Amino acid sequence: SIKFASDSMVQTIEKNSFGECLNLQTIEIPSSVDSIGEKAFEFLHISDISIPIHVKKIEKASFLGCIKLEMVIFHLNSEIELIGKEAFSETSVNTITIPKHVKKIGEKAFYNCENLKNVIFCTDCEVEILRDYSFASTLIEKITIPKSVKVIGKRCFDECKMLKSIQFQRD
Repeated sequence: SIKFASDSMVQTIEKNSFGECLNLQTIEIPSSVDSIGEKAFEFLHISDISIPIHVKKIEKASFLGCIKLEMVIFHLNSEIELIGKEAFSETSVNTITIPKHVKKIGEKAFYNCENLKNVIFCTDCEVEILRDYSFASTLIEKITIPKSVKVIGKRCFDECKMLKSIQFQRD
């Protein structure tokens, strides 16, 4: 278990900080953090994670392979702009709400999340790019693509065998 002091000044959790700490089951990221580095928490056995309001970037493979991770909670007024490549790949997340200020969802960000059924984009979301394989190999049944999206990468929804409906939001 990791719990930072309430007055923690930690701003960045760097690359590989806690990756592969296989006995680590709970983490409370301090509100002072604004960036989560590449592979920072990969392969942990955590079941949920709350992303603090000031985090702007979740880098490549930050939570890759956290097979017990079922719930990712973003602060209501989250400042996050980037969900990086493979950030949540191969987790057990079943619903994800994409915060308003996310501009880019990286390649394979939610790839092979075998329990992912619901992807919800916040009202007036600013997402512009859904990279290659972003939601491939998931259980998504329906999705509404926000009007802000300019690029849908190749095979973005590849192997989504339950996908029945894609709607494009209008003005």
